[in-house]
Amino acid sequence: MVDESAEGPLDYKIVREYLHPDTHKKVRDEIGVNLGSAIRNFEEEIRASKRVKDTKKFAKGLKEAATKALKEHLPFDQKKDGNKLDAMAQSIVDGALRDYFGVDEQSVKKMLEEGAIENYDTFHHQMIERSQTTAADKLYAEADNIIGQYLTSDEHRQTLFKKSGKDLGDKFDWTDTAKKTEMDARKVREILKLGLGGELAPKHAKDIYNKTITYSGPQPKEKGKAK
Repeated sequence: MVDESAEGPLDYKIVREYLHPDTHKKVRDEIGVNLGSAIRNFEEEIRASKRVKDTKKFAKGLKEAATKALKEHLPFDQKKDGNKLDAMAQSIVDGALRDYFGVDEQSVKKMLEEGAIENYDTFHHQMIERSQTTAADKLYAEADNIIGQYLTSDEHRQTLFKKSGKDLGDKFDWTDTAKKTEMDARKVREILKLGLGGELAPKHAKDIYNKTITYSGPQPKEKGKAK
């Protein structure tokens, strides 16, 4: 019997939130609204000069927009996780700016100040899109980190597979092999992500995940087979 009190600081509910498609949609939509609004505050300046003079104010506005989106839809405790929230928001903005300009972080400020924004509409669209992609990557990375901690001991491993089994979908479960042998955190995350999104199919249990998940429901008929 698994002693769930042994879970300690680990929390499967957080993993579930980081991977659930509803969470990703909400964060994505919120970033689109908030970041778009923050960038529009500089629209007139960018259209006129292709630059941002006050880069500190610009970066601060983007970070606050990203922070609001994450805080609104993720299980953060402001007192306990405030620094983590700030760091995640900052990395989303920095990553989007680096990707847009194709330069390292130190060069972004120079690009903004020297008029490297050729088209405001393109900049506005791509900054939102890149921020949304970076946010999704950050959520997956955080889930990988927590899953990795679960997999470091037999007790924690049993807790993870017990709690997450119901999220794989009806008639799906983890195999004994998965529960007892070493597993890569990303592989576990990938399977859970599919399960939470209702995307696991019987073929997955027979194909790429045949040693990892099992399906006990009726097998779909193969095309071309007689009824």
